[in-house]
Amino acid sequence: MRFALMAGLLASLTIVPAAQAGWVLHSEPGLGFQANFPATPTRQESTEDGVKMTTFAGVANGVMCLIVAANYGYTIKPDEETVASRDNFAKGVSATVSKSERIKFPRGAMQLEAMKFDAASDKYSFRSLIVIDGTWAFQIAGGVPKPDGDDAELDACVGGLVLLPK
Repeated sequence: MRFALMAGLLASLTIVPAAQAGWVLHSEPGLGFQANFPATPTRQESTEDGVKMTTFAGVANGVMCLIVAANYGYTIKPDEETVASRDNFAKGVSATVSKSERIKFPRGAMQLEAMKFDAASDKYSFRSLIVIDGTWAFQIAGGVPKPDGDDAELDACVGGLVLLPK
């Protein structure tokens, strides 16, 4: 529900030039994750409706990867939040969800509630994953330009997310 900011940031990144070639592994132990980006990510912090969010975004050659780590301050209901965040993301980037599935996502020995989905707009194909861990929500999203974007880059972004053990 709170990831409308992420969608707006993702939409604005489509005009950012490539920062550097090659994928970068970026680790944020304080926020409990590491992820792959097509370029060194920028960091932005904000608070929306009391939810503290930290956003990382990397863009290169039209390929983008973003992650939002959000601390809600209360226990999140995964069934509600994953659907709301998926729908808000798709609306924010003027995309239609084409595939969506509930999955389990590992954090050490724990298996967390998550949702993985694909969406497409007129100009971009997206893949995203939303993971809920108590008061925390993590959403990672990759985007590639249409029609020549490579799904392997979507997989490199979304598949590169690791939630570090607590």
